[in-house]
Amino acid sequence: EKLMSSASSLTILANLADVQAWTGSRVSAAAIAAMTPAMVSALPRWVEAEKVRIGAMQDSPMRDRQLMDRVTGSAEAVAKKLATRFPGLGSEPWNRWLVAVPSEWRAVLVQLEELRVSLYANGLGTPQPVSEKRIAKALALL
Repeated sequence: EKLMSSASSLTILANLADVQAWTGSRVSAAAIAAMTPAMVSALPRWVEAEKVRIGAMQDSPMRDRQLMDRVTGSAEAVAKKLATRFPGLGSEPWNRWLVAVPSEWRAVLVQLEELRVSLYANGLGTPQPVSEKRIAKALALL
C-alpha cells in the first residue's frame, strides 16, 4: 500500500489499479484461508513480485502496460473457460474459485500467479517454467 501511494504518476494509474486489485483479491484473509499450503508458501514471493513491479513501472510504464496486457489475456482466457465449465462461478471472487474448482484448475490459477512473477520480477524465479503458451495448453486439457 505504501509503495502504491508513493507512485502516483498519471501514466501508471491503471497499472497501479491492477496491482491494487490483485492485492485485494490475493492478500485478504478470505483469499489466504482458501489457499493451499503450497500457495500460502508462495504468497510472499508473489507479493514481492508486485513490489518489484511497482518500482519498475515508474521507470517504464509502457513496458509494464505491455506485460499487464499479456497477463490479462491469459487471465481472461482462464476466467472464460472457468465460467463455461462452472456456470455461475466466473463472476465470483478469486478465493471462491480456489475452493470450488478441482486441483487441476487450481494448478492453472497458480500458473497465472507464477506468470506474474515471471514477467514482472523474473529474478525471483518460479518453481517450474511458466508462459502464456503453457497456460493455454493446460487450459486446453481441462
